[in-house]
Amino acid sequence: MADYGKSEKKIVFYDSDHNHAKLRVKFIEDGIKQSTFFKELVSAYVNDDPLIRKWIENNPRCRISGRSLEKRKRENRKIEEQNQQFNLDQDIVDELFDILADEFGD
Repeated sequence: MADYGKSEKKIVFYDSDHNHAKLRVKFIEDGIKQSTFFKELVSAYVNDDPLIRKWIENNPRCRISGRSLEKRKRENRKIEEQNQQFNLDQDIVDELFDILADEFGD
């Protein structure tokens, strides 16, 4: 298991040729590499980026089970309560994580 997370896996899905062409044009217009875009999008999703999370929760084609959604809401409320209890706003929490990352590495 020492090599876990070091090998690369290919992620593939299919879409229409029309959407593919529009996507390619959009990447060119924005100056973004396709691989960079999808790697960052996947990373944002697996790391629970709030903007991605909100988009998923509001997208009817990305149905999240009610149980999972309720669990996440409970966890978020608990985190918010703890932050209020210790008077921590998001900037302070982010700063603490940065200090820990600098000290111990990512």
